[in-house]
Amino acid sequence: MTVIKDTKYKKALLVELIEVYVSKGHAIQMLVGKDLNDFDRNDLELKLKAEGVDTGIIKSKFK
Repeated sequence: MTVIKDTKYKKALLVELIEVYVSKGHAIQMLVGKDLNDFDRNDLELKLKAEGVDTGIIKSKFK
């Protein structure tokens, strides 16, 4: 992935994670007050997978 696509992919992962956390009533304090560069793409993928989200669908949009 190029840097631009990677950044957009990371944003999409973060948005999805926020939506999942809010819908399940999880706290999102760990996501507040951070810059996009503070998040690791692999960590976001792991957190989403732990919540049962197929990150492959999101990733396919950015190939």
